Amino acid sequence: MTSTMPWRVRLSLSSFPDLDHAAIATLLNSGWLSNGNEVRAFERDFTEYLGGGEAVAVSSCSAALHLALLAHGIGPGDEVITTPFTFAATTNAVVHVGARPVLVDVDPATLNIDPEKLAGAITPRTRAVIVVHFAGHPVDLEPILDLKRKHGFALIQDAAHGTEARLCGKSVALYGDTSCFSFYATKNLPLGEGGMLVTLDPSVAETARKLRTHGMSLDALQRHGDAQERWRHWEMEL
Repeated sequence: MTSTMPWRVRLSLSSFPDLDHAAIATLLNSGWLSNGNEVRAFERDFTEYLGGGEAVAVSSCSAALHLALLAHGIGPGDEVITTPFTFAATTNAVVHVGARPVLVDVDPATLNIDPEKLAGAITPRTRAVIVVHFAGHPVDLEPILDLKRKHGFALIQDAAHGTEARLCGKSVALYGDTSCFSFYATKNLPLGEGGMLVTLDPSVAETARKLRTHGMSLDALQRHGDAQERWRHWEMEL
């Protein structure tokens, strides 16, 4: 007896009906294939779309989560509360900085972290909470922001699916401290790969920009982008 598959769910099906081929040619001929002026423009446009913050383009949302924790000073001995109902990258970022992940269950109606259970998991070692806007559905942030004001932890948002997520008419990036977005093929804005860290704290943005180039005080564009000056001195600051 032969079995047949009546339908198939695709992993992703990207469509680019308005692709600007001339813009792609300009980029390829510019000499700056990574972290050049077009990346700077994308960062500015992205925060304009969100309505605020400072953006730091990185290689993935996983990298954004990692740098967010480092930029907020999270490390060994610290606890970071998050949800088990997410991709492994959320918790892996906590492990990568040497902190201890604390998993809090989700609300079965939303699949997002349960604020009441979260409140019961906070300890003196809680330095950060990573909320996940599952499938782009915004977390109920108001009670979590109340807990943040009471306990002083950093609120980091895994918004891998949340580029278009809005809460009370505002982007989720405008709540909390730092948000992390994904441009992977299955996400809202599929670029193949890539991620973005968006923060309301300028010092976090400055640290993240250095960390994305392994702690260099100046990136390649800052060192070599001016044709009138071939080289600028730089330091490994972090």
